[in-house]
Amino acid sequence: GFSCSLASGGAMLLHLSASDQACYLWDSDAARANPPISIVTGEDRSVTLGAETSVANNRFVLANTSLGKPEIHLQDGEYGISLRAGFDFVYTADQMQARLGALSLVTSNCFLILQNGEKHSLLNSGEDRAVLYASTEQHAEPVSPILDAENSEEPVQESWQQCVTHAIPESLAGLAVETMTILEQYQTYFLQRELPFSQDNIWTPTCAPVSWGWSIRIARRHDGEWGIARQKLLMPALDHNGLALPAWEGNSLNR
Repeated sequence: GFSCSLASGGAMLLHLSASDQACYLWDSDAARANPPISIVTGEDRSVTLGAETSVANNRFVLANTSLGKPEIHLQDGEYGISLRAGFDFVYTADQMQARLGALSLVTSNCFLILQNGEKHSLLNSGEDRAVLYASTEQHAEPVSPILDAENSEEPVQESWQQCVTHAIPESLAGLAVETMTILEQYQTYFLQRELPFSQDNIWTPTCAPVSWGWSIRIARRHDGEWGIARQKLLMPALDHNGLALPAWEGNSLNR
């Protein structure tokens, strides 16, 4: 199973003690095993995986990825900096009607240097601990819907973009901000879920997660405006470990 909320998410073990309980097979090689593999579960019930076992799964192909240049912008009298990642893909819902969605986890360390040299942390998820990226307080669902696909053998070509934004504070506790540093790595998961939704279907991965990110420092220029003093971009790349379900505790708004 898979639990999924703004507070936490991850895979859950299912106990195959009831014959009508749904389960999901991640190892497609096991489903094609010859001779068949028998798994003994609770209450002396067994499940046999073999050549006759079929795993229905729609097809998702990530065709192209891109990462734009960081941009400093002024809106409603407040400065911010944003980074946009783009994903072009082909989705074929030839096995089932489904919703395609995406969510991103982030490992983040964002901090300020004030005019007196003091360092102030804005967000620190921990070096090896990713949290769910939530863009605003109105971010209600972990998975952002991309499209609802009818059951069809016709492939659908689509593009999806994610824009991450940080506000640049002018001051903190009466002290001017001299620099702001952002060190972040994102993992974007493209997930699908059979329609209509029910307790018997869950979000499942369509491809390996995509890693991307940035290391950037924003500083005051001589004219008093904000400028990019240093930057390094991590271009989007598929994880070599293959399919995975995201797991997190907490989100970027409550860290």
